[in-house]
Amino acid sequence: MASSLASCITQFSLLLFFFISFSNAQLPSSTSRPASIVFELDRDPLTLQYMIKINQGTPRADIKLTLDLGGKLPWLRCHKGYMSSSYRPVKCKSPQCSLASKPVSCVSCNDTKLKTTQCHNNACRIYTSNPVTQSISSGELISDVVTVKSEDVYTIDDGYIISPDMEFSKPGPIVTPRRFTFGCATASNGLRGLAKGAAGVAGIGRSSGLSLVSQFSAAFGLSRIFALELYRSSGTIYFGGGFYVTLNYMMGVIYKRCLTYTPLLINQRRREEYFIDVRSVMIHSKTVLISKKLLSINKETGVGGTKIDMRIPYTMLETSIYRAFVKDILAF
Repeated sequence: MASSLASCITQFSLLLFFFISFSNAQLPSSTSRPASIVFELDRDPLTLQYMIKINQGTPRADIKLTLDLGGKLPWLRCHKGYMSSSYRPVKCKSPQCSLASKPVSCVSCNDTKLKTTQCHNNACRIYTSNPVTQSISSGELISDVVTVKSEDVYTIDDGYIISPDMEFSKPGPIVTPRRFTFGCATASNGLRGLAKGAAGVAGIGRSSGLSLVSQFSAAFGLSRIFALELYRSSGTIYFGGGFYVTLNYMMGVIYKRCLTYTPLLINQRRREEYFIDVRSVMIHSKTVLISKKLLSINKETGVGGTKIDMRIPYTMLETSIYRAFVKDILAF
């Protein structure tokens, strides 16, 4: 058991699988049916935020977005305009707008707050959230074409392999959804606190019909699943299932032994975010004495519980839990 655990630790990675149930987003579909959609991630050395690079627009351009687990939708800062011949404003009475804004609100370019080069009357008005500063910016919903790299799955069927019919992934074709919907924020300071080079935020919240997970699922008929493989300076995000280990067979065996599963909890007050059911904290097999109420989610306020978050690169504890934890560490 100890050697198995050591093998897990030496991989220096975190693999998270999110099995999510979303409302059906009425978004255009594509004839391509890849096994999954794959993006490589870069980690900013200063903020330690993970960034996804999306190829979109006409002409095509790579745009970096900071990943936000609790974000409702992907958004860009557009206070100086958005340059693409294929983009379209999303109408305020469209199905996409009802997914992005409740109640539905329409843009009026007479509004002094929206007098920018990026303004269309009767477009869908939205409000974007900066996950670092918690600031809110107004803007409008737009759509554009996005080119992505897919991944197919193949099977190894060889009598010399310990486990025949083992599935592995291989690079698939480059595919283009018809339309990809995202927010266009008009505030000039909307990127404050984000990683250098980030043009906005990629929201992958669990209950939104416009999150990256929902949109790729609707566009390609994929499962509403995503996985994150996070390393110290890079990573990978997979949308829609598939086999997640791509290095070699033995690595696949190691990961299968290392994976630990736990259900995700729904916080009715913060439905976009991901919570798990932590019931105790232990140090060298000794349980830390803490209030169990702090580990559960208050159904009325949404306070409490244990949230998985990518905004900060370390674990945060409630003050009394932290003090008890430190006390037991020092006493050991």
